[in-house]
Amino acid sequence: MTNEIIDMHLAGDNIATCMNHLYANGAVNPNTGQPFTWAGTKSMIFRARNFGIRIYKGKPQTDDDGNYVLGPWEPLVVTATGDPDWNKWETLQAIKSGALEPGEKVAAKYFLTRIARCGRCMFPMVGKPTWVRGKKTDAFNYNCNKQHPDQCGAMGIAGRRVDKLIKDLIFGMVEKAAKERKTLEAPEKPWEKEAEFQDILDQINELKALWEAKKVRAASYVVALDDLEARRDELKAERAMSMIPPAIKALSPELLRKGWDGISLERQRLIVREILTAVVIHPSPGGKGGGFDASRVEPVFR
Repeated sequence: MTNEIIDMHLAGDNIATCMNHLYANGAVNPNTGQPFTWAGTKSMIFRARNFGIRIYKGKPQTDDDGNYVLGPWEPLVVTATGDPDWNKWETLQAIKSGALEPGEKVAAKYFLTRIARCGRCMFPMVGKPTWVRGKKTDAFNYNCNKQHPDQCGAMGIAGRRVDKLIKDLIFGMVEKAAKERKTLEAPEKPWEKEAEFQDILDQINELKALWEAKKVRAASYVVALDDLEARRDELKAERAMSMIPPAIKALSPELLRKGWDGISLERQRLIVREILTAVVIHPSPGGKGGGFDASRVEPVFR
């Protein structure tokens, strides 16, 4: 299940969701014979061996040209041609280094937390469970909490009703696009820094040629090479990030096949963020309460 778990994490599922998926499918850690822990799941996702890469003192080995040194075993994560999938590996490295988050840094418990915005002050709203007679219920509201001087703290709306409204809207859009054989994502564009990346690689090769020809001093060579290789690695991480498919492109077929309840909350939120900038919750007409009023809910499209 290694490939499946890696793809889940790249698609936006957090480590805990991946761990629960392993448990639900009866996978056990071969080293312990027990279900995978959070740490074991993380190790499984980021293991260099999956890509055939040798490790020395905790770091992937590379040759003089910056290419990874491969071990004698068959890599598990490969492209259609059977080669190690370097795009996935470099994307994982960007995630691991903190340059890229596959999902959200702060876990959300509700579909539209921080996506819903107060129509009075425009601050993000947060999902909170509803309490009745001192007991927490299954119901919840999206509330504007007074945590900033400019935040009104005076707006709330029934969470489940808003969630259903937005989920039905997005599912209808995805379903319509599928029937019309259209996609909702913007056309893919070539990576804008490809020329710079190739230029850095050329400079590294030229510098090494000068060194081999004894036309550059050792001190100058080491400093220049370190700078060029550092920039090369930065660009590798940026390129990996640019190659992640938009969430709606990756998950729309899964949404149609499994429905909202069949995909994790992290991935649900990735989908809604790809389509909507926010969901504005307006005040009740005339300032009165009462039942749920769908006209208060305004989706703001990208």
